[in-house]
Amino acid sequence: MSDIVVGTQQIDIERQLVEKFIKLDSDLKRATAVAEELKKEKELVEAELLDLLDDEGKKKSATFMGIGHVTCMEPKASQTWVDDEEKLFEHLRSPEIDRGDLIKTAVNSSSLRAYINQYLEEKHEDPPGVGYILKASLRAYPEKKK
Repeated sequence: MSDIVVGTQQIDIERQLVEKFIKLDSDLKRATAVAEELKKEKELVEAELLDLLDDEGKKKSATFMGIGHVTCMEPKASQTWVDDEEKLFEHLRSPEIDRGDLIKTAVNSSSLRAYINQYLEEKHEDPPGVGYILKASLRAYPEKKK
């Protein structure tokens, strides 16, 4: 009789955890979607406000009671890429720049992670020269609403 009670309690705990996980997973997906929409809307308003201030030759908006104001920041690179690696490396190594410390030879982290997973799936021992953390995860399959 006690085995049945323990088994039922474990099933109840498992059920509660699955239910909670699926709800949290769903809530997180919804919140992420809302955050993405808000980010897009903010970017549109920001662009419009920057254009307005630029047209008026202002670096700062008016200060509004109960709202505040905005200030234009100096433009900064938000995305970068390399068109010609050799020219860039030559520039960074030049005596007047002296930033050779920015040049790194590295393995792409996503590719390395995929390689390690494949290597371990093939039942090899740990690959030499790398460290890794194995992390289990879950995927939610919520019941579809009818």
